[in-house]
This record gives sequence, structure tokens and C-alpha cells, in this order.
Amino acid sequence: PYTSKKGGYGSFDLDFGLSVYQHQQSKVDELQLKLSEDSRILHNVIEIERKKNDELQKRVDAVKVLAQTLWEKSNEKHKQGKVWESKALGECADEILDVLEQALKGGLMSDYMNMTLEQLQQEHAELLEFNEMLDKKYKHHAARAEKYRRKCESIASLFVVPSENHQMTIKAIQTILERVGEA
Repeated sequence: PYTSKKGGYGSFDLDFGLSVYQHQQSKVDELQLKLSEDSRILHNVIEIERKKNDELQKRVDAVKVLAQTLWEKSNEKHKQGKVWESKALGECADEILDVLEQALKGGLMSDYMNMTLEQLQQEHAELLEFNEMLDKKYKHHAARAEKYRRKCESIASLFVVPSENHQMTIKAIQTILERVGEA
């Protein structure tokens, strides 16, 4: 109630007003504390995500370097006349970049994220089987390439010292073609 005393209000009213102010101020203080805590948490999450992105970028860069290295080796093999090896290396580089592109678009990784454990195990088994098949093919072709290399070296050695007997040279070449590298 209004009085003629100092300020026109009674001490009860002032005490009540002060109590309401203090109560509201404590709510403001609590909200500021919560906001400060939420801001700290958000800052930490942002930092964690930045570190994850930096790590992913390093991995992407490493894959790009790997693909570039494969292309360079492919070019070297091509210059050496090793066409099959060159082609295989080039195809590997292309496949790596295709998988990387799918992963960056979210296609590949989102597919894997939605797979069950059994499906992932099956996918892993299929990849292992595929890698074994590629290894066998590589070893087979490498062995054939080595066999032909030895035959070519043996034939080339016949021409180091020219022979007057062409029939004998032809017979030696036929023998090399039939027997060298067949064991």
C-alpha cells in the first residue's frame, strides 16, 4: 500500500519487490550458467567434429596419392611394354577413385552403415574371395610373363654370335619355345 513515508511504499512492499527481483535474478543466473555450459559443450563438439573432418581429409588425400602412384606405375609399366600390368594398375586407380567418390557422396558408407553384422561379414568374405582370385590371376600372369622373358632371353642369346647354320638356329629356337619355362 502507498504511504506518506519515505518513497511512498511500505517496507513490506519493498521487501516483497526485492524478494521477487532476487528470485528472478537467480533464474537469470541459472540460465546464464546453463547457456555458458551449453556453449562450452557446443564448442567441444565443434572441435571434435573439426578433428574428425581433418582426419577424414588426410585419409582422402592419402587415397588420392595412392591412386596417383598407381597411375604413375601404370605409365611406367606401359612404357616398359608390360601392358597387362599397366592396365591392371590403371583399373585399380580408377576403382579406388570411384569408391572414394561414392563414399564422399554418402552412397557407399550409408549402404554399409545400414547393413547388419551378417551382411557385413558376407561382404567381407566376398571381398576376400575376390582378392584371392585377383592374386591367383596376377601370379599366373606373372609366371607366364617370366616364362616368356626366359624364352626371349634364350632366343636372343642365339643371335649374339651369328651362325652360318640357319637350320640349326631355327631348331634351337623351336627347342627353346617348346621347353624353356615349361618345368
